[in-house]
Amino acid sequence: MAYYISSTIPLSDNVCIFDMIGKEDRDGNYKLSISVARGGEISTKKMQLICDINISRIYSAGGVYIAQYNDDPLVTAFGNCYSVYRHDKPENRNTVVWSKNEEEGENQNNSELPEGFVIQGILDHREHGTLVCLWNKEFDEKSFGKVLGIENGFEIFADKNRRLYVCPTYIAENRNGDICVSDTNAVVVTDALGVFRFRYEGTPDTKNFDPYGICCNSSCNIIVADMKNNTIHIIGPDGKINNYIKNIGMPRALCIGKNDDLYVGEWGTDSIKVYSKTT
Repeated sequence: MAYYISSTIPLSDNVCIFDMIGKEDRDGNYKLSISVARGGEISTKKMQLICDINISRIYSAGGVYIAQYNDDPLVTAFGNCYSVYRHDKPENRNTVVWSKNEEEGENQNNSELPEGFVIQGILDHREHGTLVCLWNKEFDEKSFGKVLGIENGFEIFADKNRRLYVCPTYIAENRNGDICVSDTNAVVVTDALGVFRFRYEGTPDTKNFDPYGICCNSSCNIIVADMKNNTIHIIGPDGKINNYIKNIGMPRALCIGKNDDLYVGEWGTDSIKVYSKTT
């Protein structure tokens, strides 16, 4: 099934979209929250939130990962913060829900952040609650990561003593409960219990597969942005490629809207593209 651009959502200026989530409100309107990388102008700890009618923008220095939690976005902080924030309404803005650092104090939840790791992607999972991707800040053969549940200490990191992740970034839950993670040159999929299912590394004609934003539609297809190849891969729940959307300018952030419409945020853009499936 093919996709076409059904609409675009204009932005007031050219931005680098880092992450994106969407939620339908009680009136049936689909509202977006986008994380925007803004160079060194704004520190991560002093994030700015700008709200338009149907879109909220979270500005930070390098961009932050965001997830939907009830009516509020959850936001992860980089560097030495190791924190997860609620960040939407004025009374919730920058409210720490999980933290372990010198400034914020001891861990605010049940799980422990392993020494030397930083938080990356974030997900509110139906069974495990808030899941975060962790990376050990090393490179090459020393680089590895894990997925951690901050409420219950649930962990995914290995399959039969083989590490699953090199540097996990974006994370999504499929409708079948699978946990889908964008990793270095691969999408790694486990079931809801953390049991390894498959690893998608692109197709033979894909050079330097570079997955970033990830989401899943009502058919349990896994949709991932391949930033270096200006392509979106649509992967079936069995790990086989179903389709592509090509010739997109550095796609970085993805989310699914009503009727399985695909919202695409690019790295350097003045609009969000909305793709619909042909009937």
